[in-house]
Amino acid sequence: MNSIYNYFLSIPFMGKTLLSNTVLDYIIAILVFIVILSLIGPIITLVLKIGKHFASKTNSTADDKIIDYFIHRKKSAFVPLEVVIAFFISIRFLSYDASVARVIDGGAVVLCTFFIVTMVLDFIKYLIKSKYGEANGSDPRANSLYLLLPVIKVVVWGFAVFFMLSNLGIDVTAILTGLGIGGVAIALASQAFLSDLLSFVSIVSDKPIEIGDYISIGGIEGTVKKIGIKSVRIEQYTGEEVVVPNSKITGSDLHNFRRMNRRRGDINLNLVASTTDEQLHSIEEICKGVCAEDALIEFVRCHWTGYSDGAIQFVLTYFVLDSDFGVFSSVRQRVNFRIREEFAKHKILSPKPTITVLNG
Repeated sequence: MNSIYNYFLSIPFMGKTLLSNTVLDYIIAILVFIVILSLIGPIITLVLKIGKHFASKTNSTADDKIIDYFIHRKKSAFVPLEVVIAFFISIRFLSYDASVARVIDGGAVVLCTFFIVTMVLDFIKYLIKSKYGEANGSDPRANSLYLLLPVIKVVVWGFAVFFMLSNLGIDVTAILTGLGIGGVAIALASQAFLSDLLSFVSIVSDKPIEIGDYISIGGIEGTVKKIGIKSVRIEQYTGEEVVVPNSKITGSDLHNFRRMNRRRGDINLNLVASTTDEQLHSIEEICKGVCAEDALIEFVRCHWTGYSDGAIQFVLTYFVLDSDFGVFSSVRQRVNFRIREEFAKHKILSPKPTITVLNG
């Protein structure tokens, strides 16, 4: 190799020196740049194809989204980084003093950090878009997450700046100490907001509730209309809207009725004390027959549970095979009407309500 190098160096034009390097050195660096740049692209494409092949065989969708992102963003995400990598490898074939080397190394750190941070932020935005759609779209959570993007950018770029400064030989200890004291003061002043913000991240990731869910929490019951960075808006069945802090959603016992696939119903049946044994034995069959008439009803049991104010008490238990409260109410009403009709047919009587008049 040295003989070939010396042969080309013997050519008058090739041996000319410019900034401590010969023309031949510059040509070699340019050739190395071109070769590396032409090889990096196909290598990355091959790696992505292999990654997509293995990702398609896993049960998780996370790896598929990561591979799809890099495939769709290959030109915009990788080409600038490929150029930087090829450039900094090729200039290693040139001679320069220590001060220039430090500048080149610092430039490499800054540029690589810039491209990596840009790629990370773009990937986060891609994940939000692929899962929740564009901002101002049909899913209100997308708007909340897009509002969080500036906060995420500040945090990521903050870490990136400290990383670059540290690698450039700058002592960041004093800066971190100052920021730590200021951060404690800010955290104490905005403790409630930060608590709600972290709870919002938990709600979005863990999904205890979603838009349209019918929930009950702390005596508040209604439909979730909006999930925001600081609060959740719940529309009660009476029409008013209640604003609940996110920290309360994650820190309290929450009942989500939309997640169930059926609702249980219990009906108390009071009969007069003079009801005959034959009529008492027929109660269960009557209730079972009424439930069998409706495909949405699953009969559980109907038992004599005791006495209440001198009346014989039965309890009918059944399931309505639908989670919607409106459907459940309609089914419960139909069951009550049919039991009343069947009791009238079999001359089974319920005690009449009594009215007490108080004379002052």
